[in-house]
Amino acid sequence: MRPDEPSTLPAAAIALAAAFAAVLAAPARDAAAQSVLGWGYTGYSGIDDLSLVTAAAGGDDHTVVLTLHGTVGCWGRNTHGQCTVPAGLGRVIAIAAGGNHTLCVRDDGTAVGWGDNRQGQCEVPRGLGRVTAVAAGHAHSVALASSGAVVCWGDGTLGQCGTPDAGPQMGPSVAVAAGRSHTMALGDDGRVTCWGDTAWGQCAPPSGLGFVVAIAAGGVHSMALRDDGTVACWGANDFRECEVPAQLRGVTAIAAGWGHSVALLGSGRVVSWGRNHFRQLDGPRGDGAPDLPPGYEYGSEEPAAGPENKRRTRFTAIAAGSMHTIAVRDDGRATAWGDDTCGQSTVPPGVGAVVELASGSFLSMARRGDGAVLFWGRQTAGRFAPPRSPNPSGLRDAIAVGAGPHSAAVLTAEGVAEWAPTRDAVARASWWPLSAVAVARGGLHTVALTADGRVWWRTLSMAERTPPPEALRQGQRTVVAVACGEMHSSALCADGSVVCWGSNDAGQCDVPNSVGRAMAIACGWDHSIALRVDGTVACWGSDRFGQCRVPEALPMVAEIAGGGMHTVALTTAGRVVCWGSDSHGQCRVPEAVNRGEHGRVLAISAGGFHTAVRLCATPMVSRSSGDLGPVGFGVPREHTFRDLPAPGGDAVITVRVRGDLRRNFEYLRLMANGVVLAERVFVLGARDCPGTPDAADITVRAADLAALLVDGTLTLRLDATRQTGTEECPDAMCEVHIRYRAAGDGCAE
Repeated sequence: MRPDEPSTLPAAAIALAAAFAAVLAAPARDAAAQSVLGWGYTGYSGIDDLSLVTAAAGGDDHTVVLTLHGTVGCWGRNTHGQCTVPAGLGRVIAIAAGGNHTLCVRDDGTAVGWGDNRQGQCEVPRGLGRVTAVAAGHAHSVALASSGAVVCWGDGTLGQCGTPDAGPQMGPSVAVAAGRSHTMALGDDGRVTCWGDTAWGQCAPPSGLGFVVAIAAGGVHSMALRDDGTVACWGANDFRECEVPAQLRGVTAIAAGWGHSVALLGSGRVVSWGRNHFRQLDGPRGDGAPDLPPGYEYGSEEPAAGPENKRRTRFTAIAAGSMHTIAVRDDGRATAWGDDTCGQSTVPPGVGAVVELASGSFLSMARRGDGAVLFWGRQTAGRFAPPRSPNPSGLRDAIAVGAGPHSAAVLTAEGVAEWAPTRDAVARASWWPLSAVAVARGGLHTVALTADGRVWWRTLSMAERTPPPEALRQGQRTVVAVACGEMHSSALCADGSVVCWGSNDAGQCDVPNSVGRAMAIACGWDHSIALRVDGTVACWGSDRFGQCRVPEALPMVAEIAGGGMHTVALTTAGRVVCWGSDSHGQCRVPEAVNRGEHGRVLAISAGGFHTAVRLCATPMVSRSSGDLGPVGFGVPREHTFRDLPAPGGDAVITVRVRGDLRRNFEYLRLMANGVVLAERVFVLGARDCPGTPDAADITVRAADLAALLVDGTLTLRLDATRQTGTEECPDAMCEVHIRYRAAGDGCAE
C-alpha cells in the first residue's frame, strides 16, 4: 500500500487508546499470575516472589536465593542457562552456585543441576542416595549424602573430584564446600579435609585448627569457623583475604569469594576483608548503610514498626560470589553489593503480576497491573532507581514503559518521565507533561504516541537530531504504534504503512516496498522489523549478525521484538523463535519455555544482549503483613488481607516471631476471621531472642479457606496468653504470611 492511499484501519488509534484504558482499569493480580523469565547476558527466573528469603549463593556472575517456601530465584549472567530455574522443580531445601552453573537439593533428597555442563558438572550421578547438601566450584560439583559420604563430579583435572591423597582416612562428613578447583569436607569429628588444586596452599589446613563447625571455599583460599566463634583462613593472600581481623569473635557463619572473605556475627552484623576492587566489602548502597571504610562491620539503623522506635538491620545469612557479596536480612529480604557487571548485585524487587516488559542493553523494566514500575539488571550504566524501590522518584500509575540501551521512559496519565545516565553514573530524570497512550525509548531519545494518533519526540543526543516527519507530528497521518532503535525510530500508521526516521547508516530507515501492510513494528539497535497482517515478518537494516535473516520456515507470527543485534518472534502457537547474534546466549531459547513447562507465553521482549518473556503461570497468592510489632502479655496482633482471590489449592500460613518467651510452655494461637486455625502454633525456648525469627507453617485446606473468605477478606490474629511476654527482647516482632494457588490462571491475553 502506498503512503498516500486512504486509511483502511480508521479505528486503530481508538482501539489502542481503549486497550490502554482497559489496562488501567484492570485490578492488580497476585505474584506469579503473570511471571517473567529472561535469558542471555542478564537473565532471571523465579523472581516473582522474593519475600522470606532464607539462604543465598553466589556464582561467578550470578546470584541464587532460596525462600522459606522452597522456591528458587536467580538473576545475573545467564549465558549458559545458569539462571533459568527448571520448571516443576518442587520444594527445594538447599542451593549452591558455581562458575556458570547452579545446583539444588529438593525435599525428596534428590540433587538437580542446570547451566554450563561442558565438564559434566550438571550431570548428577545416579545412586547418590539421599542428598542433604551441595557445593559448586568453577566447573565441578559436590554432594553430601545423608550417610556422610562425599561425591564429586565435573571437572577433575586438578584432583578436585578425586579423594584426599594424604592424611588419615576421611570419615563421615557433615558439610562440604567447593572453591574454583578445590574441594573441602568437614567431618563429624570437627576435622577439615581438602583436596584438588594446591598451588596456593588452599588445601593445607593449618595445624592446631581445633574443632571446626563450618567451612567455606573461595577462589583459591579456604576458611573455617571454629566452635569458639573464631575464624581461620589459609591459601592465597594476595588481597589479604586470609588476614582475619584480630578481634573478630562471635562469628556464626562464613563465606568466601575470589579474593575476599565474609563473616556473620551473632549480633546480625557482617564483617568482610580482602579484595575490594568492586566494593564487595562496602555493604549495600542505598540501603541505609553508613559510609564505612572497607572491612568494618556493616549494620544499618532504620525505623522499625511503631513510632519513635529504631532497630538495627540484622542479617541472618551470607554468601559470596566471585566479586560480590549477598546477605539476607531478618525481614526475609535479600541484598547484595559488589560487582554488578551482569546485574548479579541488583536484587530484583519481586516483580509480582507483570502486564508489560521492556528491555535495554543491560536493564529490565516491568509494569505491574497496579501501575508500579520496577527496574532490575545491570546498574553500572546509571542508577535508574533506588535498590528495591518499586517506584523511582515516587512515580505511580504507569500506563506504559520503554527501555533504551542505557536509559528508560515511563508514561503516566500526567506525562512522560525519562531517565538517562550521567558521567557520575547517577541517572538524570526529566519530566514532560503530555497526554499519550504509548511510549518508546531509544539511545537518548523518546517517542510517544498521543491519543489522537500524533507522534511526540524528544532527544538528548547531539548525534540524533532528526525529528519525525511533519505529517506524523501534525496528525496528517494517524499513527497507531511507535518503536525506537538506538538512533532511529519507527512508526506504524493506521493504513498499515511503516515510516522510519533518524540514523540510516545501515539502511534501517529504508523501508522496503515488500513490507506491504503491517500490524506491528519493532526496532533493534540499527535494524527495523515489521509484522505483516498475514503473520509474516520483514526485517531491514544491519544484518551483520543475521538479525534480518528471517527463518524460511518461520510459522505464523503473533508478536515481534528487536534486541541489540537479534530478533525475536512469538508464533501464534506460542513458541518463541530467535535469530541473529547469540554472543551471550540471547537466542538460546530454553526448551522448557517452548514446551510450556513455565506456563503460556503471553509476550516477548528483547534487550541488547538478553531476551525475556512474560508468562501465564499458575497464579500464586503471596501476601505478608509486615512487622506487626511484639506479641505478648495478652496483647493480640492482627492483620487484614483484602482482595484475596478464591483458592485453587491448600494455603500455607507462615507465622514468624522473634521474642523472648519466658516459659517453655508458652504458645501462640492463630485465628482467621474469628475461627481458630491453630490452638498452639509453636513453642519458643526461654530467653532466646533469635537473630532469625522463629517460624511455623500452618496448612489450611482450600475448601476451609474458601469458607473463611468474606468478600475476599481474611483477618489473621495472633493471641498470646497474659503470661507470654517479650519485653526483654529489644527488637521483638511478629508477622503473618499467606501463600496459596488461586483458582484459574488469572492471566490476561
